[in-house]
Amino acid sequence: MTKLKKVKFGLLGLGNVGREVIQQNLEGQHRFNFYWVADSRYLVSKANGDAFTRVEILAVIKAKKECPNQFGERCRSEILGCKVHEFENPTREAELVRELTAEPKENWIIIDTSTSPAEVDQIITRSALGCACYCTANKNPWASFDIFAELYREAERMHTLLGLNCVAGVWVDQMEILPILMQRLRSGQLEILKRDNSSLNLFFEKIGKGLSADRAIAEIAGSGHMEPGSRGLSVEVRDQILKANIAVNLCGIFRGISPSSVERSMSSEDPKGQLSTNPVDIANWHRSGRKRGAYPALVTRIRIEADTEKISSEVGFQELSRDHPLARDLGAKSAMSVQASEGAQFEWSSNAPRRRRMFVHSGYGGGSRTAAKLLWEAKRGIVLFNSCPLVNFSPLPVLWALNNNDVEVKRLEKKLAISL
Repeated sequence: MTKLKKVKFGLLGLGNVGREVIQQNLEGQHRFNFYWVADSRYLVSKANGDAFTRVEILAVIKAKKECPNQFGERCRSEILGCKVHEFENPTREAELVRELTAEPKENWIIIDTSTSPAEVDQIITRSALGCACYCTANKNPWASFDIFAELYREAERMHTLLGLNCVAGVWVDQMEILPILMQRLRSGQLEILKRDNSSLNLFFEKIGKGLSADRAIAEIAGSGHMEPGSRGLSVEVRDQILKANIAVNLCGIFRGISPSSVERSMSSEDPKGQLSTNPVDIANWHRSGRKRGAYPALVTRIRIEADTEKISSEVGFQELSRDHPLARDLGAKSAMSVQASEGAQFEWSSNAPRRRRMFVHSGYGGGSRTAAKLLWEAKRGIVLFNSCPLVNFSPLPVLWALNNNDVEVKRLEKKLAISL
């Protein structure tokens, strides 16, 4: 049994989600202490090694928001005893993370809200492994099978929990559901369908109600649902592709399938025969399909074949038949469905009545919910380390909890067992 004593927090990234993490933490019932915060050029901490006070951490947020180009200088001048570490590359940032989490590293929890590229975030993540829990919202490194597999194996060896809910769409809990399914599936086939980009789903709903493509985009952007850097819908399509890759990579790691055995493809039922990201083209295609009684949408389709240990995935604009539970207006929600083949066999930990139908789950997204989920993952990590033996350890919190008969996770497993 391992215990976390004095838990310390570090935060990577001070964008909208990072600032929301700090704000929600200050408003929460059990406030966590942040000892350092990093943005794209600076890592700030207290010279004496203490945690930031409430007033000081608010000053950090204010400095980033008001003076992003002079963030370090502003923190140094306005926070008594603030130490500013400037870095020019990810290697130096990783060195700083190691230095500041050295004593003892297993009592640290690091929250990553950055959007750095895969290779950069891989370096930073590796420097953080060895801490108790690494909770991240950065999708990029986990969309690469090789990077995902390397970080997962390292986390397993170093007993670091990986909070990955926010990399694949926190609102549909894929990183809670998929690991259980992969662990319990024994034979047969699973088909997973995902509509996991809330901005695209909002776009389809608004187009269906008669709005023009330009007006729909403007309203979605105004409500804060567009991905950072979005122009039109190309970034939103890329976001769904990233999430599809992450889901496939997770399934592949658990099924022991190498990247060469995973088929990934793009498809489109657009009459032009190409995956267009032009909002007008997508709007015309969506309206046309609705008139024919279908529901056109951007869909991720993943198939896991347990008997042949094969995984295939496809992301594309497809028409769903009106009787499918995902063939509806979702608003700002994202959604997924899981259907097992007739002969599929599972090894559930308890007996449950089988209905042989489809498991469907949906939920709302947004930066505020992402921040809340990151803090929730951190809280769960503390609970697990203080209650579970390392002999049953898994880097994915949901599996470590399942291995130790956690009540909430057992309830989710039973729900899956009844549905499939």
